[in-house]
Amino acid sequence: MVTRERPDDRRYGLGKSLDPVLEALNYEAVEYRYLTQDDAGQRSWDWLRRAHRWITWGLTPVLRGTEVAGVTWGVLERANMGRLAVKVALAEGWTHVHCHDPLIAWGLRWSLRLNCHSAPIRWGVTEHGFGCYAQAIHEDGARLGQQVMRWMRRLESRVLLAANWVICPTRLAQAQLLRDLALPRLPAHFHVIPHPAPTVNLPCRATARNELGWADHEWVWLAVGRLAPLKAFDLLIRAFALLAGRVAIRQRLHIVGGGNPIALLALAQSLGVSNRVSVGETDQIGRYYAAADAYISTSRTESFGMANLEALTAGLPVLATAAGGVPEVMGEAAGLMPVDAPEVWAILMQNFVENPAECQQWSRRALNRAGQWPDSAKVACAYRAVYAGTPVPDLRLPAAEQFAAPPLRQPIFRVIEPLSLAGIGRVLVFAPHADDETLGCGGLIVLLADSGIPVQVCVISDGYLGDPEHRMSGDTVERRKAEARQATRVLGSLPPRFLGLPDGGLDGVDNLPELMAAEIAAFNPDCILLPAESDAHSDHVATAKAGRQAIRRLRQKMRILCYELWTPLPINRLLDISTVFDRKTAALAGYKLPLSYVDYLAAVTGLAQYRGIQLPAGRGLAEGYLEL
Repeated sequence: MVTRERPDDRRYGLGKSLDPVLEALNYEAVEYRYLTQDDAGQRSWDWLRRAHRWITWGLTPVLRGTEVAGVTWGVLERANMGRLAVKVALAEGWTHVHCHDPLIAWGLRWSLRLNCHSAPIRWGVTEHGFGCYAQAIHEDGARLGQQVMRWMRRLESRVLLAANWVICPTRLAQAQLLRDLALPRLPAHFHVIPHPAPTVNLPCRATARNELGWADHEWVWLAVGRLAPLKAFDLLIRAFALLAGRVAIRQRLHIVGGGNPIALLALAQSLGVSNRVSVGETDQIGRYYAAADAYISTSRTESFGMANLEALTAGLPVLATAAGGVPEVMGEAAGLMPVDAPEVWAILMQNFVENPAECQQWSRRALNRAGQWPDSAKVACAYRAVYAGTPVPDLRLPAAEQFAAPPLRQPIFRVIEPLSLAGIGRVLVFAPHADDETLGCGGLIVLLADSGIPVQVCVISDGYLGDPEHRMSGDTVERRKAEARQATRVLGSLPPRFLGLPDGGLDGVDNLPELMAAEIAAFNPDCILLPAESDAHSDHVATAKAGRQAIRRLRQKMRILCYELWTPLPINRLLDISTVFDRKTAALAGYKLPLSYVDYLAAVTGLAQYRGIQLPAGRGLAEGYLEL
C-alpha cells in the first residue's frame, strides 16, 4: 500500500480506513507493507526541494493561471513515492503495489520502465477524490490553468487505463470519474469498493461531556474534517450564527480538524458567537461523537465521507450536504442539504434542535444504516479478488430501506420548482422600505392582483434616510409614502399601510414582532412575503426575523416566501414574470427618489434575466423565492 500520507494526515486520512482492511488481509495470510512519506530518505527530500525550486522558477512565467509552486510540489512528492514503491518492491519481492493516488501510480509506472523491469508486478490505483484527481487538486485550492488541467487529465487517463485495477469508493464517484476523463464506457478493470464500517470507541456521554467541559444543557453540533476551503466551515459558522439568534436553547459548534483555525475563530468573533464556537484536533474522536447531540457536514465535495459514516456508527442524527458520493453513503439515514446554503442549513438545524423526537428517529436510522455497512473482512475479500483478478463481490447497500424517513418540518431544497399560486386567498407583503415590495416581488404582486387575490403591502420604516444628499425638495417621509401609493396602484395591490418606524434602525425596535403580528391578525393572510435573514441590509434582516417571530407567536398555518433584495438567495421557487415585467418596471419607475441614487431598473432587469435562465425555455424573466 502506497500513500503520500504523513503521521498527522493519518489521523483523519486514509489510514483510518485502510488499517482495518490491512489487518483483515493479514488474517487471511496476505502479507502487506504500508509505505508513506516517512519511508522517503533525507537525500530524496533534499533532491525534491532542489528540483522543485528549479522547476517552479522555469514554469511560473509559462503556465499562467496555475499555482505552479503548489502543483509542482504535489506532483514531485507523489511521483517520488511511486519511485520509492518500485525500489522497495524490487528489493523485497512484492508482487502487488496498490497506489492510493494516480500521480503515485504515474511515478511507479515510469520507474518500472526506467528499471527495465519485466517481473510480473501487478499495480493499481484507488481514486479517493470525487471524479478525476486533477479536478480534486483544483478544488482543494491548488489552482490549475486550462493547459495544465488538460495535461493532467490526459496523464491520469493513460495511467488508469494502463493499471491492473482502478477502485472508487462509491458508484457516484466512479460515474464522475468517467465523465471527467471523457471515457466512453466503463473499463472492465474499474471497480467500486466502499470503505469498511469504522470502529468508533464511544465512552459514556456524561463522562465525555465532563472531560470536554461541555455543559449538560448545551446542544452541541459536531463537524469533522480538514480545515480546508472545500469543507465550507466558514459557511457553517455563518449558519450557526443565524441559528443562535433563532432558538432559546444554548448552542455550541465544535469543529474537529487539522489545520490553522485562526480565520475561522476570527469569523466566529465577528459574528458574535466566539464563545460558542471551538476548533481543535484530537486522537480520541470517539469522545466527541459520544458527547455531541448532532453531526453536520457542509462539504462542497466528498467522494465518500468517512467522518459522516462514523457519525452514523455513533448513532448521531446527521445533516450533510448532498455533495459527491455522500447521498450514496448516507442513503435515507441523514438529512441532505444543498451546497453553500447557510440560510437553508440554519433552518434545518433549527428543526433538529426544536424537535427532539425527530432527532431520535434520525438516530435510529443512523444505527440501522451503519449496521448494514460491510465490515473490514468483506472489504478485504473484495480487495483480494481485485489483486487475484477474480470477480469482485458487490458490496452495494439497498437503495431504499423498508421504512419511511422521518419528515423534516422544513423541506430539503434539492431542486427549484415553479412557484404555485394554488390555494392562495390573501397575501401580506412586509417591505422594510417603500420600493422593496416592487424590487423583490413586484411581478408576483401583479399576478396575484390580476387573479383577484387581495394583496396588502405593509411598509415598516418611515423612509426618513431616503434622501441623504437632499436631492429633492419637500418632506422625504411624505414623498416616500406618495411614491409607494403610486407604485401599489400600478401593481394592483391594496393601498399600502405604513408603520412609520425609524429608517435604518429597525433592529433596535424591540416591539417590532408585536407590531407585525397585529398586521397579520388584522389582515388574516394565508401567505406572507418577507425579506431573508441572510440579506445584506440590517433593516431587511430585522424585518425578516421579526416576521418569523410574529408568525410563530400567532401559531397560524400559512405559507412563507422570502424574496430577494440586496443578497441573492438559495431559491427553491421560481416565478415566470415575463408577461408582467413591464408593470413591475413601471411601478419601480415611480420611485424617483431612490432611482436618483441607484439604477434599480438595471438591477431588477439583470436579476430577472439571470433567474430566467432557469425557466423551461432557458430564457425569459423570472423572480426567485425561498419558500420556508
